[in-house]
Amino acid sequence: MQAAACSRPIQASLPASRWTGTSATGLPHDIGAALEAERDYMRLHIGRRSYMLHQTITALEKALDPAHFIRLRRSTIVRRDFIRRLGHNGLGAWQATLADDTAIRIGRSYLAAAKLLFQSPDRL
Repeated sequence: MQAAACSRPIQASLPASRWTGTSATGLPHDIGAALEAERDYMRLHIGRRSYMLHQTITALEKALDPAHFIRLRRSTIVRRDFIRRLGHNGLGAWQATLADDTAIRIGRSYLAAAKLLFQSPDRL
């Protein structure tokens, strides 16, 4: 999930109206692997680029549509359809393998929701 660092705020590239409201329907469909927390900011991966968004992960999680995004750990939210598979490493830890072959360890408190994602009939 190496994306080129970009110091300009996301609003410089995307209209601010995309970030208002209570759903993620305005988010670009090419969001890459993840949205990652970096203190009070979020790093948004879009294709091979990344942008900083001045918002906490909790606030962003509430604004995103849970039908399209899932939180896998304290600092990471991913697009549901970007998750290829879940796996157990044999040592007690679970990880999600993303479409770009990035592996993200799943936090214990988020594991049940991740497992439900792969048990739902519409996932097949």
